[in-house]
Amino acid sequence: MQQQTLKIALAIVITVLVTSGAHFMFYISKQNVPPKINSDLVFDKQRQCVLLREEAMKKMEGDFKMATPFFYDIFYSPVTDSCLYSYGLLLAGESPNEIGSFNLVDYFSGKTIVSEKYDNSSANYKQNSPDIREKWNQEVKKYMPN
Repeated sequence: MQQQTLKIALAIVITVLVTSGAHFMFYISKQNVPPKINSDLVFDKQRQCVLLREEAMKKMEGDFKMATPFFYDIFYSPVTDSCLYSYGLLLAGESPNEIGSFNLVDYFSGKTIVSEKYDNSSANYKQNSPDIREKWNQEVKKYMPN
């Protein structure tokens, strides 16, 4: 009788553990599923950003009186759920010894997301614009749609 009770208790414990494990695995698998994105909504946001291109250019140009900005692009970023625009900025000097920066800015808040300064007059080649622009490009890619 004692052995039979032990077998029943063991069977109950195993059943509870297996059931709990299955529920836990189901819960974990649901946590790793990315939310479904409405592609029509994303398309509308991308289109909205493209339509803001001229306004973004004017806004950027109006921000600088003592420096020369160069507008690059505007795009919808799913990371920030906003329109971001990118530009270069010539702060001082003349080619090939200019000093400037590469920037990524949120169109609506005006917040700078990524900014990298370069100095082509520096003897340190790692501060020159090609190296800095590559670093900046890698950071900007993190905000772009796939």
